Amino acid sequence: MGSGIKLGTAACVSVALCLPVATLIGTSNAGASAVPTNSQSATVEHSVAKIHGWIGKGRVKSRKRHNLVHSTTTTTSTRNVVAGTVTAVASFDRRCAPVTMVLTQTAQLAKVSGSSPLKASTKVVTGPLKVTMSSNSCRTAFTVTLTNTPAPTPTPTPTPTPTPTPTPTPSPIPSNAISVLSFGAVGDGSTDNCSAIQNALNSLATGATLVFPAGQVFAHSCVEQAHNPGVRITGGGQLLATNEQSSSLFINADNVTVDNLSFRVANTTKRWSEYEKMTVRLGAKTGISLSDISVDGAGAAGVYVGGASNFSLTRVSVRNTRADAIHMTEGAHDGTVTDAYVQNAGDDGVAVVSYKGSGDPACANITIANPRFYGQTWGRAFSVVGGDHITYRNVYAEHSSAASVYIASESNFNTWPATNILVDGGTINYANDTASVDHGAVLLYNGQPTVNSDITVRGLAISNTRSDASRQIAIINGNGGTHTRIALQNISLSGGPTPFYSNAPASSYNRTNVAYDGVALPDLTGWV
Repeated sequence: MGSGIKLGTAACVSVALCLPVATLIGTSNAGASAVPTNSQSATVEHSVAKIHGWIGKGRVKSRKRHNLVHSTTTTTSTRNVVAGTVTAVASFDRRCAPVTMVLTQTAQLAKVSGSSPLKASTKVVTGPLKVTMSSNSCRTAFTVTLTNTPAPTPTPTPTPTPTPTPTPTPSPIPSNAISVLSFGAVGDGSTDNCSAIQNALNSLATGATLVFPAGQVFAHSCVEQAHNPGVRITGGGQLLATNEQSSSLFINADNVTVDNLSFRVANTTKRWSEYEKMTVRLGAKTGISLSDISVDGAGAAGVYVGGASNFSLTRVSVRNTRADAIHMTEGAHDGTVTDAYVQNAGDDGVAVVSYKGSGDPACANITIANPRFYGQTWGRAFSVVGGDHITYRNVYAEHSSAASVYIASESNFNTWPATNILVDGGTINYANDTASVDHGAVLLYNGQPTVNSDITVRGLAISNTRSDASRQIAIINGNGGTHTRIALQNISLSGGPTPFYSNAPASSYNRTNVAYDGVALPDLTGWV
């Protein structure tokens, strides 16, 4: 979208997330009375490290001094581990059982109690691991042997060659169709057809069809406007915009159909925001249909849907834009986007954005089905930044710059809340390539003093999220914003960093049937 919350350092919503791992290593909470050891800052690189200490009631003789000191009932030490599995084996005097050993990262991973030897094995992520030993029985020395087995490096998933959905046979052209050639247009790729194209569009009566013949390239240096209702523009040719300042086809009438055409902008020098730089623009009209069109290049959005209703975009392919590939805003509603293909977007791939400050209502009742996304220079793959009853189904995204799925309300762009949002099924691969934007794969964010509500994300397979991101899925409240009735369901995560983080109250979300590298995360039920 034209906006985009930049959660770089701002994403560190807690001190723990902001601290580098190195600052968390080598700490001990054993207390001043614990017998000091020289192993507190050991690092488990790949195999074995040992922790020594004393626990239990009573007094022991210090190893360094021949005086008596009190031992502590609980001793906690921290070690750095790499993602994989840790096995901890604790040995101590059996006569002082029961002893309890707890392994903790962001949450408790394992807890065992009993006699020596105690053994616990658990899956870990890269970062600090706390080992807590405790006993209310007699004093005893203990040794904990940690074996850290790294997770095997997954074989990278080959990046498929992006291939758009095959274009079906176009609808037949009627025998009474009008050719743009009849108005003096020349399809040689260099003649400026600005006036000829506009004259042809002006001539169309309701029910007429205008043809840009296949195999021909019609250059134009001005904005062309289709302002007569109920017409069709087709033919298989290409419209080539030679002036990035005025490179748009503006569809500004009801029930206009555009199909089987390609649109290209010869060159863009930077990102723009004006309407004239949007390659295909839909105005606030009803019943506009785009199908089997391709857009290559845009100084702003590739396809801009501004306030349109009952619209449909079917098999629309957009590449090489400076801003969003497909951008729906200005209260656009009751529309469908089916089988969209996006490659190398300058910002979001497919975006629904509702600016409250513009005076427009929130976008509503829009369904995006089977979108395919392949890389970008900035932004998210699929986003809803304010909107109501917005649905994404069967998404596919690889190599998003920030989050692949972003559902938000933003204060810096004064957007409406996000309500009744569904993301239903799909695949996310290699999310959040850009390290300065710490989103992870799926980010639900509210930076407005309002409520984002009734949001469900389900049925996703997420793999290979950038390994040094703070997390893969997050629910984040900021600037007084809150979430309620959030559901995360049936999600598998493979590889990547910490699976989940939220600073929202636990009562605001449910997390069910979510697995990380084949291990189920505990279900969390905050609302019913």
